[in-house]
Amino acid sequence: MQKRWHAGNNRLAVFVIGTLSLAAWWFHAGRKGKRWRDSVPEEDRWEDFLGI
Repeated sequence: MQKRWHAGNNRLAVFVIGTLSLAAWWFHAGRKGKRWRDSVPEEDRWEDFLGI
């Protein structure tokens, strides 16, 4: 019982840390790319961002 709880706890910790780091990266990238996005026409933004 104790082992199973510990494994689940580790998985939760990894999920939380991963989510936080992704959110931090997204926020940082969004702030950094704001000026770049403003110079791109509205219809081209998502295509360029996704690399299509």
